Amino acid sequence: MSENSGEVKTPDTQMILHQARAAFLRNLPKGAETFLSAGCAGRWFFDWIEWTYGKTKTHIGVEFYCPKPDDLQDNVTWIANTCSDMSDVDSKSCDIVFSGQNYEHLWPNELIGFMLEAARITREGGLLVIDSPNREITEALNWTHPEHTVEGTPDEVVEAMHYAGFDVTAKKGIWLCRDGEAGRTLTFGASEQFGWSVTERLVAAVERPQDSFIWWVEARRSGRDPDRQKLADLLNGVFQKAWPQRLRRTQSEIGSKCDKDGNPWFQAPAGTTGALMYGPYAPLRPGRYVCTFEVDVANTKNGQSALVCEALSFSRTTKLAQQEVSTNGRRLVKLDFTIDDLLFGVEFRCITNGSADVSCRAYVDLVEYIA
Repeated sequence: MSENSGEVKTPDTQMILHQARAAFLRNLPKGAETFLSAGCAGRWFFDWIEWTYGKTKTHIGVEFYCPKPDDLQDNVTWIANTCSDMSDVDSKSCDIVFSGQNYEHLWPNELIGFMLEAARITREGGLLVIDSPNREITEALNWTHPEHTVEGTPDEVVEAMHYAGFDVTAKKGIWLCRDGEAGRTLTFGASEQFGWSVTERLVAAVERPQDSFIWWVEARRSGRDPDRQKLADLLNGVFQKAWPQRLRRTQSEIGSKCDKDGNPWFQAPAGTTGALMYGPYAPLRPGRYVCTFEVDVANTKNGQSALVCEALSFSRTTKLAQQEVSTNGRRLVKLDFTIDDLLFGVEFRCITNGSADVSCRAYVDLVEYIA
């Protein structure tokens, strides 16, 4: 694009978020000797911390899902483990513990373990820093990520930090996505919305974490022992409340929204083909599952298949279960399948071939029998 072309390049929202997080890292108190990163996907991550916060005497990286890079810096110690088990890290040895975009990847038992381990390894007065997408916003946007369990809210993480033995010192937001006064949700994309410019959305977000796509919370390790029971009750309760909604983040490729018995449905007339319902692209733990679709078919002829309900992996290379629907009327379709290993981004789909008028409830019911 030439300087005089008159074209306006749309800002990259992901880059805006990354750079805003970098700015907050730059503002953390300097002087840490031991910096621990809970979740550190590769060499680039350590470069990023050094470029923003600065080089520390020791940088510990705890990572379970990515292999150890071959060319790590000389101050890096790589620990191949989950952040709920940091037994290789000495107690009270860390000045800063940073959980960057990691909180939302954890299952409840892992999250409880991480908060307790963070309390153990952080020296008194040391800093725990966590940032994550805000569930209040991801729900409003119907936004999903194949590796996310449930996102937290700013209030929830503040309460969790207190029960873990930390005192919150800062709570900030990145990327305003809700105009609270007008009661409007702003889209995720980096554009002007309802008079809010990109710059205003960035600046206003800092003081409005509840209305922002990402919250950022900093807390100092106090002398209090963690309250394990209250921490577990809080985080288990959050998951039980939020997981069913997480599974409702579906979309339709061809259908229009309608209401049946107070529930959202997608509907499409005969002659329309494609995904009537798809999503939510959620991770599932090993175990047995039964997912239930509710569908309604009209005007199908001669026992011809009208719908296919299926469960499959995010890459669509692994089909977990499938069932055809070839009769008229409203019915439940149950798929029973087993997962042997953690599977990211499971998708439930209801596909129509256009041979009938069809509708499908906009979400599935999922029963888990965890291994």
